[in-house]
Amino acid sequence: MESKNHENFQCKCCGNYSLGEFPNGTFEICEICFWEDDNVQSDNPNFIVGANKISLNKAKENYSKFGISNPNLIENKIENNDFYPGMKVKLNDEYGIVTNEKNYDSYGIILWDTEKMNDLENWCGLFGSFRDSGGIIVDNKYEFKKYIMQITPADNIVLAKCGVKSTIERFVIFTRRCFSYCFFS
Repeated sequence: MESKNHENFQCKCCGNYSLGEFPNGTFEICEICFWEDDNVQSDNPNFIVGANKISLNKAKENYSKFGISNPNLIENKIENNDFYPGMKVKLNDEYGIVTNEKNYDSYGIILWDTEKMNDLENWCGLFGSFRDSGGIIVDNKYEFKKYIMQITPADNIVLAKCGVKSTIERFVIFTRRCFSYCFFS
């Protein structure tokens, strides 16, 4: 998915930064969990009638169990076929997260949770090889232990004020060093 303004927005169901437009009734479909952005369902998370035929709360429950908003759409699930932005992975005892950067129309640039600043590795178009090398997808709720931190909307504003323009750093991740650099350099 190519974002119109080079920033992705968070899906109300899965929480991944996979939407190209600010979610609130755009009816854009998340390419990760297949939730269709419906402002009525966002405002009323138990409301069943709408674009999705299930409530937002049920969709969130389904996503945590099955990795998709509606199990009837399981054949559409891309998790076993390719990388997507925000996917958390593990390879050779190192954890990382797939950025929203694309290379040749594919995701797969991984920021690894290591001491090395901006430890990026390009696996674009190589999902099968990644799996064959022992790479696995880890639970989206996994919290990084070393250098990668989840970025909050407030952090995003601070980073923008510090002049951090890279979509890699502003996507959903940044290193503690990068954040410290903004404040102390």
